[in-house]
Amino acid sequence: MKRILWNIYAWPISVLILLGFLLELTMLKPLSALDVALSIPALIALHLHVWDLKFLPSTFWRPYAFVYLAWDLCYNLVLNPMQVGGRFKPVLLVLPVIALPLNVAVFSYAFREWSAQRA
Repeated sequence: MKRILWNIYAWPISVLILLGFLLELTMLKPLSALDVALSIPALIALHLHVWDLKFLPSTFWRPYAFVYLAWDLCYNLVLNPMQVGGRFKPVLLVLPVIALPLNVAVFSYAFREWSAQRA
């Protein structure tokens, strides 16, 4: 049941994020490209978390989880609105709520203890 619920979240959010990446990359802005580069591993971690698959050691995922969380909040709440040139819109505060399960999955994956059989 857990896997079904995670998949109900993971696939639509992955499609939305990937479509957002396509739009960002058409603007040809360095911060957008950096956002894509830092966010792709989070989507990978989300799907690996759903299917309980180990990829790369925790020495990569643990620091990445903190860097990604800081980047995601900073980029979506501060840098991207400044880059677009508009005023801060309170609706942007919804983005961290929508991304909360993604961040939970990244941290759960990063701090998972893998048994000897799965390693």
